[in-house]
Amino acid sequence: GIGAELDSLLKEYEDLSEAQSKLITQLNEKEDLSTQLMTERLKAKTRMSVLEEQKLALEHKMRAASELYSSQSSLLQKVEDQLQTERAERDALHETIKFLKAQCDQARVQQQEHIARIATSDQNATTLAERAETYRKAHEEVEKRLTQSAAQLQKVTEERDQAQLKLARLQPRAGEAISSDYCRDLEERLNMYKSCVMCSVCHDKVKNVVITKCYHAFCQQCIKRNLEVRNRKCPSCGKPFGAEDVHNLYL
Repeated sequence: GIGAELDSLLKEYEDLSEAQSKLITQLNEKEDLSTQLMTERLKAKTRMSVLEEQKLALEHKMRAASELYSSQSSLLQKVEDQLQTERAERDALHETIKFLKAQCDQARVQQQEHIARIATSDQNATTLAERAETYRKAHEEVEKRLTQSAAQLQKVTEERDQAQLKLARLQPRAGEAISSDYCRDLEERLNMYKSCVMCSVCHDKVKNVVITKCYHAFCQQCIKRNLEVRNRKCPSCGKPFGAEDVHNLYL
């Protein structure tokens, strides 16, 4: 009886002790897990704070980049507008040069006609001299206007070069590029304008003498060289001329 009950109670006590040990072990494991979870939570909270700061920093950089892009886009638009204005000015200058060339050609024709009339007419010498003076003044006026056009061309060329330098500095930062076809078009126009005032023989010096036999203009050095080697033919049309047919031309 009593021994059996004691054995039963002892067994139950051992079972309770074992169960208690298991519970303590489980409780310790849960505490360790809770501690680990708390640590992970703190780490996650720290990472969230860092990510939030990085997010704010990126947003600030994006706003600054957007403001810079807007500023550069505005400046680039101004440069494009300036280039378009210069193109319009070049077109207008081209038309002016064409008009002045037509007037110059007309004056040359009138001068040639006048010279022919002098050779074949027996009119009063005083009257012919007065007409020659009138034609000379008209020719000088045309040359003066052509000189002014050349000065305007030089000014527009310098402004074009400055605008291209500004554009070259702005294009990499704005992330955009302007078509090179437009710049080539401007360069072709500029070369055409230069051909009107530069010697067609050496392409280096400004036209400063004219052959009155054909009214073709060249630089003094090239014509002087032709006279020295006795190649007395116009480089453009091949018409013979002498030293007395070469006169100064002021551009």
